[in-house]
Amino acid sequence: MGRSCRALIAQQIFVLVCCAFARASLGGDIAPVPMASSVPTARFLGQDPIDLRRSAHALSNWLSAIGLGISIRDVSISDSGKIISVYVDIKEDYAFLVVDFERQYGTSIWERIIQKTASLLQVASTQVVIHAQYGCLEGVAYRVPRKIASMHWLSACGGASGSAPLRTANHAAISGKEALSASTVRLNTKIISFLAGELGTADNNITRLSLTPDYVEVIVRGLKGRVIHGGKQWERLQITVFITEAENHGVTLRAIVDGRLASGLGAYPADSQFTQDMEPAYSEDLSNFTKQLTTSIRDYIDSANRH
Repeated sequence: MGRSCRALIAQQIFVLVCCAFARASLGGDIAPVPMASSVPTARFLGQDPIDLRRSAHALSNWLSAIGLGISIRDVSISDSGKIISVYVDIKEDYAFLVVDFERQYGTSIWERIIQKTASLLQVASTQVVIHAQYGCLEGVAYRVPRKIASMHWLSACGGASGSAPLRTANHAAISGKEALSASTVRLNTKIISFLAGELGTADNNITRLSLTPDYVEVIVRGLKGRVIHGGKQWERLQITVFITEAENHGVTLRAIVDGRLASGLGAYPADSQFTQDMEPAYSEDLSNFTKQLTTSIRDYIDSANRH
């Protein structure tokens, strides 16, 4: 058997192993999915139908604004409605992108795309899988416990590598990062009440998408002028708070916030009316809010673990 044949077999085995791991991590559902063009809407958790085309367009506009040479090819949903697949093309060299992006923003570009998609579709980030194409390379990225989402590259051709200067992203990540002093940390159910008090809203305005000891994701409604000081528009936030393990065996609290706006006239509107992204127009407000919120959550967790 020739060397090229053995290499091809090894690549296929690697693909199968990675896909199997992804299925296990995502509850066993990353089956082939229909294209958004044939399934324009979908329902999640009994919500109103969500327009996948519109969501894909909004996601594409956001990626264009941050200027990293990543474009959306498609957004689709699995037959069971549990997994959302985002297909992206990387059109420019991005060597060292992940490392430098995380150093600059405290999260990975893949984590940010996952969170942005989840916010648009009002689902948990754990339901989103990114499928990337970069030249002849293909890869998948998804959330796993206590880790920042990273790309698992599945080589579709011979080995290749390259490097190029990193392009600077424009307000690409609205995230916060804080070291935790407690050796044993838990994001318990009391964090919902804490968030309600911190944000000045009622508990019933917070929808729980995920609530585990080290990962919390919620949608917060009923806000006005909380992120944008003096703002007159209604605000809807999707907040992800999770704990990652540091290389020095410590733990780090991370928070990512995504926000959308609707007209401030009248009572708080339906989710379908939140058509305006806070980014890039209010990126600075959202970034300052996220950093302040992350510090507040850190103080809350440290205090809770001392008692």
